[in-house]
Amino acid sequence: MKTEAYPWEPYHFRLQRLDDGDGDGPYWFATVEELPGCMSDGETEAEAMENVRDAMKEWIAAARAEGRPVPEPAEDPDYSGQFRVRLPAELHGALAREANRQGTSLNQLVLGFLAGGIGWGRQPLAVAPADRGIRMVGEDIAPYDA
Repeated sequence: MKTEAYPWEPYHFRLQRLDDGDGDGPYWFATVEELPGCMSDGETEAEAMENVRDAMKEWIAAARAEGRPVPEPAEDPDYSGQFRVRLPAELHGALAREANRQGTSLNQLVLGFLAGGIGWGRQPLAVAPADRGIRMVGEDIAPYDA
């Protein structure tokens, strides 16, 4: 495969909005999960994605020049949407009481806490295959078009 074709394979991108506090304001940081050290940034999501695709070409060209293998895109496993968590009985009780106070189910309360804990649905954080565009976790948005 030609180096130029790799950025359009179903690699997984991680896109984060960051602010390093230097006074320049927030920026977007993009990495490619399967290519260690392949990263770039930009002032906008689109610029970060364009830059990281350029970085992919350079990463892959360097790997080939050095005789290193280029990792294939990772396959997405099928997740059931369920997992089991063991927790102390006291915490279980506290969560159940809080769910009752809020008039919601224990499942919805814990889902909200877990989602909020990783910024899901608030701060854009994406891990998405390139062929499906960039998907903000927890949001339905249009695919990134280069």
